[in-house]
Amino acid sequence: MEHKTTSRLMDDPQDRLWEDTQVGIYVSYLRDLGYDIQGVIYSELVKCSLIQKKGESEKDFQERYAGLCAKSKTGTSTAKRQLPESDDDYAARVREWYQSENRFRRTELYLSQQQLDLVRNDIWGMTQQFLDARRRDDWFCNRENCTTLFGECPYRKYCQPNYSEDVRREMFEVALTPHTEFESFDTPEKNDADF
Repeated sequence: MEHKTTSRLMDDPQDRLWEDTQVGIYVSYLRDLGYDIQGVIYSELVKCSLIQKKGESEKDFQERYAGLCAKSKTGTSTAKRQLPESDDDYAARVREWYQSENRFRRTELYLSQQQLDLVRNDIWGMTQQFLDARRRDDWFCNRENCTTLFGECPYRKYCQPNYSEDVRREMFEVALTPHTEFESFDTPEKNDADF
């Protein structure tokens, strides 16, 4: 059984399984352990896009109120300050959002031997790339993820080749020993046998 959150339900759940290498890896591994797994019970839940309302500060309300009064012929307004949404009100809105249309689906999907063979080939290829990179100490740089839907990778500038090693070192912060309270204690000498 696999549970997934998604931005939308796909037209054909079998397409989702085709793209989901992770599930293929699980099934392939469990089959190797002797479990006769034929498929997956695939649950999809659409992630709620509603955000709890924060309301407005007194200052923001006063500015908005003054603007509304300035536009009004009478010079007044009936506007009230927008208060933060309570947890109960937000939960009720989320419940209503989920009930307004189908945002959950559970499907039984079959995994063919051909699909599992493709997953095994993918794993083999990725393993060979990893081993080759480790042998050469030359790691693949995935530039497609430097900028995504969620913004720029926070490490992007450190990866770019136009920064010298000295500049790169200056960009990093040296972390202190996490347990500074033990620094006053004498520590025994370690030798190679301790490792």
